Amino acid sequence: MKTLVASILFLILPLAGISQGFSEDEQQQIDKFNLDLNNPNSHDTTIALAYVGLSEYLYISNFDTLPYLCEKAQVIAENGIKTTLNPKIQSTYLRVLGGVYNNLGYYYESKGDIEKALNYYHKSLKIEEKTDNKYGLATILNNIGLLYYRQGSKDKVLEYH
Repeated sequence: MKTLVASILFLILPLAGISQGFSEDEQQQIDKFNLDLNNPNSHDTTIALAYVGLSEYLYISNFDTLPYLCEKAQVIAENGIKTTLNPKIQSTYLRVLGGVYNNLGYYYESKGDIEKALNYYHKSLKIEEKTDNKYGLATILNNIGLLYYRQGSKDKVLEYH
């Protein structure tokens, strides 16, 4: 695990060190996520949340980091869901998956793969409904509505917005 984190940090830290485009607060958050990933005492939920958080910042400077970081978070969350019985930790893993699927939906929408984007968006939607995450639910409904708006599907826009 330590080697994996060191490898990832080797790839990510140069990006995080380039603060152009990032506000001071954003750079501090990126630095915090990197510290969480490098801390050998970090719980898997903290690591998974750090990967999602980094994906939401670093895609600005390197768009193709988004699926890589989301995949790392997804693997941790899916394994965690299978192995933990603690409802609070389960909820955190589900929150991670909701964010991962939403971010991947955005990625594939940006790449023009609408079918894949909608698939990920709907996976996220199911999780946000299941966990009753109002903010996440509003975000994903908005993202789906915007996708349909860009596609010119007025009926679907109204349905999701």
